[in-house]
Amino acid sequence: MTSPESRPPAGVLPGEWDPPDIRLDPPGALRRQDLHPHAALLHGALTAADCGRLIAAMVASGQAAPVSVSGHIDGDTSLGSVRATAWAPALAAALWQRIRPGLLGVRQMTDTTPTDWYALEGRREHRRWQAVGVGPVLRFMRYEAGGRHCAHYDMGFDYPDARRSLMSLVFYLTATPPGAGGRTRLVTDGQEHLPMWARSHADWTRAVTDDEVVLGVTPVTGSALIFDHRLCHDVEHYTGTTPRIIVRGDVIFEALDA
Repeated sequence: MTSPESRPPAGVLPGEWDPPDIRLDPPGALRRQDLHPHAALLHGALTAADCGRLIAAMVASGQAAPVSVSGHIDGDTSLGSVRATAWAPALAAALWQRIRPGLLGVRQMTDTTPTDWYALEGRREHRRWQAVGVGPVLRFMRYEAGGRHCAHYDMGFDYPDARRSLMSLVFYLTATPPGAGGRTRLVTDGQEHLPMWARSHADWTRAVTDDEVVLGVTPVTGSALIFDHRLCHDVEHYTGTTPRIIVRGDVIFEALDA
């Protein structure tokens, strides 16, 4: 992910494109459903018409590229998804207005809060954070029958002025049929008791077993899933006959004890 103050050089983002001006419908009622101490589902984040416009923009882009089950363009030909990455500050701002009512107040981090709040070399530690926006880089992803994404961890991006992305954001543009898989699944990795700086966040190279699944979220058109970046998660093997399409972004936070 890149800073909103500086557009990335051409070719840095796979499938990068400048999407057209996408007008969203006026915001409707948003309902937050807490699913997990570090994850929530926002019902009614987008209208069906909004989802149609976003899907049409991805189709028209001509920029979608296949990625493997690891989520990378790395020579692996395993069936993952097809992705187009958009640099879209205006769309991100509109999406922020849609989800903003569903974000809670000030967040107080603990040692085991599963996101990148903690200090690293060149990065100060902050314990109190407030959500302030959606990042300008949006990944449009399409999963066909057989597609999946192995268990992995998202990571934060540091912005100027003590801002950092701390939560992942998934807008579901399509629903998945019953029994077709394709759920976003939160996975236990056995590290939940460790402080964040002592955990491994390496991508998994094996399939998740049923007993490791903590929560499975079935995509519903127009809903949005938010969860802390460092929660281990995957996309379940999808067997539907129609594409599973999402937009993946990040929620930016600002430190309140800078």
